[in-house]
Amino acid sequence: MRKSIVGFLAIATVTCLGLAGFAYLRSSHEEKSEQYRQDCLQHTVAEDWLALESAARAWLDFEENGDEARLYLAEALVQNRKSEEALRVLNAVSPSFQGYTQVLHVRAELLFSELNRPLDALPLWEELLELEPRATVPRQRLIYWYSMTLQRPELQEAILDAIRVGSEPPEAYTYLFLLNDLNFSDGLTMSTRWRLAYPDDASLEVAQAIFAAKQTADKLLPTFGTSTVSPGDQSLVKNCLTKYPDALEPLALTLDQAVFAGDTEQVTRLLQNAPPEAAEDSRFWRFRGWLMQSQGRLKESREAYEEGLRIHPWDWSIRLLLADVLRREGSQDAAADAASLAMQGKELKARILSSPNARELEEDLVYDLLEYFQETGPAVVAEAMARRL
Repeated sequence: MRKSIVGFLAIATVTCLGLAGFAYLRSSHEEKSEQYRQDCLQHTVAEDWLALESAARAWLDFEENGDEARLYLAEALVQNRKSEEALRVLNAVSPSFQGYTQVLHVRAELLFSELNRPLDALPLWEELLELEPRATVPRQRLIYWYSMTLQRPELQEAILDAIRVGSEPPEAYTYLFLLNDLNFSDGLTMSTRWRLAYPDDASLEVAQAIFAAKQTADKLLPTFGTSTVSPGDQSLVKNCLTKYPDALEPLALTLDQAVFAGDTEQVTRLLQNAPPEAAEDSRFWRFRGWLMQSQGRLKESREAYEEGLRIHPWDWSIRLLLADVLRREGSQDAAADAASLAMQGKELKARILSSPNARELEEDLVYDLLEYFQETGPAVVAEAMARRL
């Protein structure tokens, strides 16, 4: 049997309606409806999905506006591998129905998991959060979607929103720490799969290009979270640079590779072409700081790194570069502090990347991550994580 997606809704509805009134049915219409309800409930308990589909269709023919009948029919359709029709049935459920929020959950899950249409699930998750701000599943799905599509500003905002209402999933803190190092072993597979449903979506095209470029030299996908500047297939990134000049991800990857190669001319040229949105992306302040540092402009370099840390205080790589500038400026104590915190972050990253996934971190690693957040700020993140622990 496939995992039951909507059956619990129908059973819960029966429970809510209560059984005490069965002896006081006011009409033959109510009596007939109650018989359909009992038939559908029995077929659901028996997991006889073909019989349930037949009974639910008959009930819906009899009671055209019967939302409860729609739930049973949707359950049968899902179990009988008719997810598209199940979605159409659930779309017809009235917002005034007592189980409407649960119906929204199921519709979103069908779109996301069964029908490969996550973009269509997005407004449903947002609607759910308007109705139930502390609902955990839609927040977890949004965080997953924004991380897998490399939409960093949206990801950070989704995580901080979840933290503010106390419904953040455990992996939220891992993604926040790795915000500038997002990469996933199934990133290319998933972005390619989603593009089948949305071939013209820019965010998916960009994500696919980045994941393809971050493949290892032997074309194997990287392990969870691993970041690399070793070139894979760069053709898609080059296409995106031309097609989407305001997209930050292709530009940031190209800049990363230019910095890695020590190509100051290319870094200068790329930074000059950066869109205004780059001013709120800490990576571009790191690139600018590196360029100023390579030119001996220490004060400008330090200010760029400090601005990057204001935007993203958890980026250990910026702190490491800042430590070198501070040392060259003669601020030895500040340099030592920055270097120490940078190495702490670098070690955390290595340990996180050795974990099975973003959720399954060893307990001592979780507490070390908390300590890092406490030292880097902001307080709202560290305090929320401490409450969770």
